[in-house]
Amino acid sequence: MDNVACKGSEMFLSACSFRGWEDHNCNHNEDAGVTCDGELPPPPTISKTPDYPVYVPGESVTITCASSRRDTAGRFQLSKDSKLLTSSTGSHTNFTHHITDLRAD
Repeated sequence: MDNVACKGSEMFLSACSFRGWEDHNCNHNEDAGVTCDGELPPPPTISKTPDYPVYVPGESVTITCASSRRDTAGRFQLSKDSKLLTSSTGSHTNFTHHITDLRAD
């Protein structure tokens, strides 16, 4: 990134105007850093019902992700051995995914 110009309201550095990726005439004497101000929101909480340490095949479980931010969007993915078993998306402060007939295969 070169000739970066930010207004101060950008959520990401890449949202600022700049010459384009890998388009620069920089040397290391032009290196820069970024400092972000403000407080980060608390991380989301994740809970499961029923709250067992281990589940048996055929059992059902509900997993809830709760966030204090209103603009939260989420994606739930359950995988085993890199194989996607189930997924869903949501955009609320409380996002719930129900898994019925839990299988180990």
